[in-house]
Amino acid sequence: MDINTSRNILDNSHINTINIKIKLHFSYLLIVIFIAIGSSSFAQSADLRTNELNEWANIKIKKKINSDFQIFIAPQIRFEQKIIKKYLFETGGSYELNKHFDVGFGYRYSFEEKKKNDENVHRFDLDISASTKFHRFKPELRIQFNTEKDVLETERFNTLRYKTSLDYDPKKSILKPFIVGELFQNLNENELEKFRIGAGLEFKINKHNSIDIAYLLDYNFTKERNIHIISIGYDFDF
Repeated sequence: MDINTSRNILDNSHINTINIKIKLHFSYLLIVIFIAIGSSSFAQSADLRTNELNEWANIKIKKKINSDFQIFIAPQIRFEQKIIKKYLFETGGSYELNKHFDVGFGYRYSFEEKKKNDENVHRFDLDISASTKFHRFKPELRIQFNTEKDVLETERFNTLRYKTSLDYDPKKSILKPFIVGELFQNLNENELEKFRIGAGLEFKINKHNSIDIAYLLDYNFTKERNIHIISIGYDFDF
């Protein structure tokens, strides 16, 4: 190998390293900008609204039945002011129609202790999502229908959720940043109930294991409150 070839290899390696660093910095900047925009949007009404801090912790176990069909189970605990507020258990699956469209279904049970009557809620979900890849970006849109009922209630509550997300997968990186936005429509009252925005990072441990951490903000249209959520999740895919 001559000197010029060695120099070219070193130069290309240096350029690739710079490109990776630029992409990582761009990813982090994207998250910071998104959170800043969300926070500033509610600054004017902060003195009129209450602010709560919640923490969510969940484990999601996924299993591919074949190349198109996947199932999962996902237990979760939610904290409010560092006190356990709600227990949840979710299961479901998704089917890939083609490389751009998926349909999904799910069931969720949640329990929340109350002063008078505890909440025991059964929820069923149906959704359809569309996604594509653009360079190293992956935008996705999802529409989900929820119907839920407390065991002590007679009325069933129905919700439509419109979710959009954007993932960025930097080359040769174990970190994948993402941003999300979701609008909730109460079908019983025919009104927009709240929207949720957030940003986070997925940390890829290996082929089957990953950890994600995210900040979410719930802005409620029908109640004068904001809920700030710190979410930590562990995914196992086999």
